[in-house]
Amino acid sequence: MTLSWLEMTEYESVFDTSALVKIFHNEEGSERTRELILNAQNNLYILDIAQIEYYSAIFRRYRNHELSKKIIKYSHIRI
Repeated sequence: MTLSWLEMTEYESVFDTSALVKIFHNEEGSERTRELILNAQNNLYILDIAQIEYYSAIFRRYRNHELSKKIIKYSHIRI
């Protein structure tokens, strides 16, 4: 089995709110963000304030009809 470069490399990644939103909202950088999260060798760090900002950003996209109710529930936001 051949491992890709991404699978062989260990990362230290700090995620801010914009990176977290990319998980649920397809935009530029979403695919790369998901790759980093799914890489078992990646050490992830999330800023404390990102949790509050994340809920605000996800819900704003829901209000603007950019995200479905299903995605909102999956992202652990109660509406």
